Amino acid sequence: SEHGLIGSKFKKNDILFNKLRVYLNKVFISDRDGYSMGEMIVIRAKSIETKYLYYVLTSNQFIDYCNSFSNGVKVPRPPVDNIFDIKIPLPSKEEQIKISNFLDKELNYLDNLIIKNTRVIDLLEEKKLSIISEIVFKNYKKIINELH
Repeated sequence: SEHGLIGSKFKKNDILFNKLRVYLNKVFISDRDGYSMGEMIVIRAKSIETKYLYYVLTSNQFIDYCNSFSNGVKVPRPPVDNIFDIKIPLPSKEEQIKISNFLDKELNYLDNLIIKNTRVIDLLEEKKLSIISEIVFKNYKKIINELH
């Protein structure tokens, strides 16, 4: 690179785990090869299904575990060694795939609900603003007369 910085190499399907402010839950499965910079840890699943490991790393239990020994006030981060000391549930590969597929389906359903409800909330916010505009700019004389 032009600044002499290379970073950690990752491959497609590696998990990138941002250890800075773990509670923000910045974890994702890479869809391409590349290099990560800064606080990203590259995790390559070997004897565990990638998607299942991803779900373990995004669970409240794992996040709480990492937060419990994170150092730093403004930019808390856990030491890498501690992150990998945790014992995780490890069902058979077949069960890992079933669990991951179930979670994919459930989370997709919830994401769609969130999108629909976000639209409703946006419409309600617009309605609030239009009521304010209507009253303040068009009907304020009528309302003032009604108040007296």
